Amino acid sequence: MGKIRTIKIMLIAVFISVEFLAVLVAIGLGLWCPQFVTKIGNLFAQQGWQIYCALVGLPLGGLLFGANTLHSLLHPKDAEQKGLYKWPDYSPLRYFSYIPLILCFIGVATALIFLIDTSLLSPLLTGTIYLAVTFAWTVSIVTLKMAQLRIDAILGGAD
Repeated sequence: MGKIRTIKIMLIAVFISVEFLAVLVAIGLGLWCPQFVTKIGNLFAQQGWQIYCALVGLPLGGLLFGANTLHSLLHPKDAEQKGLYKWPDYSPLRYFSYIPLILCFIGVATALIFLIDTSLLSPLLTGTIYLAVTFAWTVSIVTLKMAQLRIDAILGGAD
């Protein structure tokens, strides 16, 4: 029963989330504004280290920022904040907080795959996929940071 409940919680976290909405926004941009999305897809075909740094560096920076935020969220340093471990919903919090890191890793992998083989997909599909992943990890990292700040405020005694 525990594994089924965990899978159910993870599916709910994926499909009822702002990250899923961000993916839908990127798909909508691909449908209603294909010129803009095609320009982003064409960036992968350009040569130059600046393009490589931007396309791969953004999700990589998000991954590092998210890992730092996740560590400070799940491992509080103050003794009074360690009461978070006794919270009944601490286990789902741990599951949900790994989602931003997974999305950032997917963003890095996607950018690397598109940079290695630029003819893999059309520029429109490449741009749509890259925007969807980028929107998803950005929203997810911002949500994770807001959760960390709010938990610090609640456990630290602030409003």
